[in-house]
Amino acid sequence: MDQRIDSRLFVTTTASRGDPESPAGDLRPRVRQAINLTPNARVVLEKRYLRRGADGKPVETPEEMYDRVARTIAEPEVRYGGDVSQTRERFYALLTELRFFHNSPTFTGAGTPLGQLAACFVLPITDDMGRDPRGIFSTLRAAALIQQTGGGNGFSFSHLRPRGDRVQSSAGVATGPVGFLRVYDTAFGEVAQGGCRRGANMAVLRVDHPDIFEFIRCKTEEGHITNFNTSIGITDAFMRAVEHDENYDLVNPRDGKVWRTVRARELFDEIVKQAHHNGEPGVLFLDAANRANPLPHLYQLEATNPCITGETLVYTDEGLRRADELAASGKSICVVTDGRFGTETALPASPVFPTGVKDVYRLMTREGYEVRLTADHRVMTSRGWVAVSDLQPGDRVHILNRHGGFGKAGSLEEGRILGWLVGDGTLNAIRAVLSFFGEEKRELAPTFARTVTTLVEREEQRRAYPVGVT
Repeated sequence: MDQRIDSRLFVTTTASRGDPESPAGDLRPRVRQAINLTPNARVVLEKRYLRRGADGKPVETPEEMYDRVARTIAEPEVRYGGDVSQTRERFYALLTELRFFHNSPTFTGAGTPLGQLAACFVLPITDDMGRDPRGIFSTLRAAALIQQTGGGNGFSFSHLRPRGDRVQSSAGVATGPVGFLRVYDTAFGEVAQGGCRRGANMAVLRVDHPDIFEFIRCKTEEGHITNFNTSIGITDAFMRAVEHDENYDLVNPRDGKVWRTVRARELFDEIVKQAHHNGEPGVLFLDAANRANPLPHLYQLEATNPCITGETLVYTDEGLRRADELAASGKSICVVTDGRFGTETALPASPVFPTGVKDVYRLMTREGYEVRLTADHRVMTSRGWVAVSDLQPGDRVHILNRHGGFGKAGSLEEGRILGWLVGDGTLNAIRAVLSFFGEEKRELAPTFARTVTTLVEREEQRRAYPVGVT
């Protein structure tokens, strides 16, 4: 999650003390008559939810707590000309008559400096130690602050490379999702949620992750990872493999390579066994949840969005195709998808179709990636899906994180030349230049010159393309 957005989670408003003579109404605490609560209910409120003083003892009664909550809920009416007193009394009645109960953070956070009224947050974790705003320890910091204010957290550890995978930057090996889950668990064990209770957290790992067996068994022993519930992210493909007693691939999320192939029913049986042992892990049916999503346009494949210009190149299973050519064909296509949306490289998409004449924006990154889009086209950024017209300079946008679809035509030599042109080359109206630096690369220049000559000098061509090394 982008840090600039994270900061908004903690911008709070404490309950003000309104002028009783003002039209907005009186926002001061009120003396309330005792409400009908069982002795057990009063004990729970005193231990968990009443505000405490420096000596750790309660400084309010249950009636005053309910009034504090009702006052905070009614406070926004001041801004909109509503009846503060009426809203306050109606909400107080709903609470004390036990007709409505909000979440725990509202009890503990309403009218306090923290001001946290939300209970549930889901934070992304990328395969990065902390340079990325959504990296492992950047997210841990944000999660600790959320938990401090009274909110609970959910995390998907599915994007972390498996334990034992090579880490190129340090020449070491990766810790893996379960290792970092233990780090998170230890940290949250020291942070009381809202200052009054242990934190509530959920960890999810996709069923096709290479470390899935370790994740399933991580809570086998009592007392291990006590600040988390765990769930397995189940896909339709996995359930079909279980149904037909097929093998199932476990895939490294870093590069999409198959690390291990297991019998699907063996994996499913392990989930059932551990769940029977101590209630962990649970299961989260990812594809089923996506089908039931009330806002599916926020979760669909980017390539199905028609708001691009005609000359935009789209990665399909048949190679790069212009959008206007796809629209003219009127056929459904398979497009290459981002690895963060699933393990399948190419998935079916709706036909491309024209939508009219619209203003066009040019989106260009600092690294030189460029695409032309209409104002309402949504782009995945570090702060979520954002319409092009709402993008700001400095936003971090996602680009395709797996190999594009180049079709079945071409050769290894063409791939090498095009790859070097993109990586260390320039192209203009006059010439294409491949640049080589250092002794090792200078040795490659003559080889590349011969390869280029072979590719561009063909008998059927009437025009000569001189190739040489400078």
